[in-house]
Amino acid sequence: MLLPNHYHKITTPAGEIRIDLVDLEIRVYIGDRLFDHYRVENYDEARFKYLATVAYFSE
Repeated sequence: MLLPNHYHKITTPAGEIRIDLVDLEIRVYIGDRLFDHYRVENYDEARFKYLATVAYFSE
């Protein structure tokens, strides 16, 4: 099952952070550079880790 794509942008004094959820992969970009990415096994895990990643970088 393919998931709808999601993204979240966070603006910081150091620049912009973008967090993407594409299929079952979460990607974190700082500026234009890929900072981190990881795959997850299922939709529930993808949703949880995506929201946790957004919360982490939002603080």
